[in-house]
Amino acid sequence: MEEFRSMAQEICFRSSFPRSPREYVCYSLTEESMSESHEEDLAVFFSSVDQAPTLRLGLIPTDEHRRPCISGAALRSLWAPDVAGFDDGALWLLHHKYDGYHHFPGDGEIETFFFGYSRQAIIWTYNRRTLSTRAMLVARLPNLSPSRLAAEISERAQSLLLLVLERHARHVSSPNFMGYTFAVSVCFLYDHYDNQHELAQIQEIEAATGFQWLGTPLREGFSIDQITKWLQISGQVLIAYSGRKRSLGAIESLLDHLNSELDDEYLSPCETALRNHAMDSRHHLSEAIPQLRRRIHAYDKYMDYMTFRVERLSSVVNTNPVIQTWT
Repeated sequence: MEEFRSMAQEICFRSSFPRSPREYVCYSLTEESMSESHEEDLAVFFSSVDQAPTLRLGLIPTDEHRRPCISGAALRSLWAPDVAGFDDGALWLLHHKYDGYHHFPGDGEIETFFFGYSRQAIIWTYNRRTLSTRAMLVARLPNLSPSRLAAEISERAQSLLLLVLERHARHVSSPNFMGYTFAVSVCFLYDHYDNQHELAQIQEIEAATGFQWLGTPLREGFSIDQITKWLQISGQVLIAYSGRKRSLGAIESLLDHLNSELDDEYLSPCETALRNHAMDSRHHLSEAIPQLRRRIHAYDKYMDYMTFRVERLSSVVNTNPVIQTWT
């Protein structure tokens, strides 16, 4: 295991990270308030001593080549136990742009979690002694993207997470706080925002061809360019739904872990009063997990329906002789 960690560090830190660190947007969240700051040194921000259980979150932007805007030296410093204590395995997953949920129990009081999907990757640690969380959120879509939609989605994903974190701030000491709030923000992003854009695209094709609900197929010609565009849009929507179903499956794995039974000694390093409060918060968030699962399952069924709908529409556009011959 140690040999693997050493190899992972050597490979990752020799990679092409930007040479100079950028200014990062950081957030500190306690039960009372959330504060924003701009930091040049994430290690200083993460290593600050908190008087109460606190989430310290650093937002890492991505450049036009989809590389994290953080130097290798700055990233390496976050893996020190007295800073953020991220596990080396999480660094490997981040560097190679892995998706899905992964957990690294660790050998001491700190455990590491990783979750990645098309929009973001997040690494966080939970300290069982201080009941504090250190998290690094890395955007996978550049904010200064040639595609305005991609830039909007990246900013929206971050804004949603911050909103959910603030709404649940009273549970910041809970072991499942970061995982639960991140899962909620991803589900909300998929369900409310991404789906609206894709549904509008499909409805536009259906209206143009007359294959919408209660519509009449149009007997008029379409150029090969128009047909190609519609097929490309349909293919993109199908790929998006496929990736989204995979990500929601990983969210379910995350929820399984968050809802699992904890050992009686799990929070033994901290004070009794703080431990009791943290476990009460964990119980409260765990009670909300079944409702979140029902939301995921409902959306999953909706994606099955939309996949069937888009596949049928693609078949009509691609093979209907009226559309292809009247050009």
